[in-house]
Amino acid sequence: MRETVRAVIVDQNHRTFLVQHRERNPADLGKWGNPGGGIDKSDKDHLQALTRELAEEFGAEIIGQIEIGAKLLVNHRPDRTDHFYTVRFFGSSISPQAPEEIMNFGWFTIDEAASLKLFFGFEAKLAAEATFF
Repeated sequence: MRETVRAVIVDQNHRTFLVQHRERNPADLGKWGNPGGGIDKSDKDHLQALTRELAEEFGAEIIGQIEIGAKLLVNHRPDRTDHFYTVRFFGSSISPQAPEEIMNFGWFTIDEAASLKLFFGFEAKLAAEATFF
């Protein structure tokens, strides 16, 4: 079974950062979700995997602008298990460096995020929980 790590990124203004990944499944195209990806065999733990995924998607400079916090949720699906972590962002901007993976991105208030077409459906709720870590 595949395992993934996902970043529930929040900033000092209580906004969350979401992305639209280029999905293989047409039913998921256009849905907003948390950045992240698969855990590699070379990753020693979830934190190393999440750090690597964020650096791949947003460039190495993001590592100095974040603090990875507590695990918020483990989501079991038939084909994979997703691990969601709180990530506090204290930088000035995030720009994806992997256009082949990310179609769109943005910062959203919790209410704005709740009104989006979300990949899992619970991303806004996780962001609300992550805001005060």
